[in-house]
Amino acid sequence: MPSSLNIDYRMGSAWGASEVNALLILLKELCGLGGTLVAPWWGAEGEHEFTEALRRA
Repeated sequence: MPSSLNIDYRMGSAWGASEVNALLILLKELCGLGGTLVAPWWGAEGEHEFTEALRRA
């Protein structure tokens, strides 16, 4: 879609807490610029956990 941004990433064994936090910070900054973020494929509980992690970043 012309008004969307999709980020495709692959987590692996090299990902630790600092890499996950860096991704969350990036996503939070994009939301601060007016973006919206959804992850419906994780279900309601997974999306809630993701939103909370994003809030804490």
